[in-house]
Amino acid sequence: MPADVLGPWLLTYLLHSTLLLASTWAAVRLWRTMPVALQETLWRTALFGGLLTASLQVAIGWEPWSGHLTVPSLSEAEASLVPAVEPAITAVEPIVEPLPHIDTPLLATPPTTTVSAPTRALEAGTVLALTWLAVLVLFALRAVRARRTLRRRLASRVPVQGAALRDALNALLARSRFRRRVRLTESADLGSPVAFGVLRPEIVVPTRAVGELSAGQLEAMLAHELAHHVRRDPLWFAVTRAVTTLLFFQPLHLVAQRRLRETSELLCDAWAADTTGRGEALAECLAVVAGWMIRHAKPLAVPAMAARGRMLERRVAVLLEGTAPSRRARLLAGLALVPLALVILFAPAVAAPTAALPEPDAETAPAPDSGDELADLDRELTALRDDLTRLMSLVQQLPDPPDALRHGVSRLAARLKTLEVRRVALLRDAQEMKR
Repeated sequence: MPADVLGPWLLTYLLHSTLLLASTWAAVRLWRTMPVALQETLWRTALFGGLLTASLQVAIGWEPWSGHLTVPSLSEAEASLVPAVEPAITAVEPIVEPLPHIDTPLLATPPTTTVSAPTRALEAGTVLALTWLAVLVLFALRAVRARRTLRRRLASRVPVQGAALRDALNALLARSRFRRRVRLTESADLGSPVAFGVLRPEIVVPTRAVGELSAGQLEAMLAHELAHHVRRDPLWFAVTRAVTTLLFFQPLHLVAQRRLRETSELLCDAWAADTTGRGEALAECLAVVAGWMIRHAKPLAVPAMAARGRMLERRVAVLLEGTAPSRRARLLAGLALVPLALVILFAPAVAAPTAALPEPDAETAPAPDSGDELADLDRELTALRDDLTRLMSLVQQLPDPPDALRHGVSRLAARLKTLEVRRVALLRDAQEMKR
């Protein structure tokens, strides 16, 4: 994407995503009993919807009803700080040395003109795009370091030795109709079971879980982690991290990311309780795993089961009450398209400034400025005189100059004469304009 389009797109995304995320936050706060499934849909739409709306309005050219906001360029005060280069007009003295007589016919060459490119002022959108690219490199390095930390924490995992856990997972896979093979491993370096792997699904459980959890708690724990794969949470988490990293300048992304993690855990709890019928066992398992997480305070960048504080209290309360997302909540998920459509239709887009120039009238059209042409002509005359002087000196030193050298002198002399005539005409025109 070019810089002149990337800058307005980033600003448009910032505006649209702020509207979507802020409205979602307000809706969740006002509707206290909003179903969890609807909350998840609203947060996902708010997080990813700005990508769609900004692309429609900027990249594709969709015209919103509210019009466009123009990105300001450098002000006149800032532009005045840039020194202007005025053409220097200097008088050129005529050649005083007589030219040698050359029998070769003169070959006239057409005059050349030099066009100077105008200086373009940097626009605010371009500056924003360059800043975004620079900071993005730092965030990318940070993401690579987090990925290496995750690999180091999971490097010690081994396949689960007990047959009971593998049999329980196979039974859950048969009931869930999840057709992909899920690898089951254990690690002594983890304080909470985790689920990861987009192409190769895997569940890693703490080694101590086999000795400290009952059979019902183990089954509920595996069902919760399997629910993450059934819901494609590893993929959703990866895409969410990518968006929050690439578009780091939106602070509300952190709110959406945290809310999506909470809704994911609640919906996985509900799926596990509904599949196994062991809601109370899962609540007990959450309390036990929360105690394991004291040593492992730093969360991993993958779906993990453990929770603490208010979130732990809420999840345990929901499991003990036996409430789960209803079918009505899934039907209400279509409401998430309403704010998306409103932003596409009414939210303004940010556009780069246009450099359209007013068409001059025939009577008031300014006369062409010959200062630049005269300055370029003087520079070329000076260079031609130097070259001609050197060649004439060389011709005079040689007893029998070659024809090619004599021919070159003739061409330079003809070119010099043509330019001098052109310079006299320009000076005459300039004097007439002053009168």
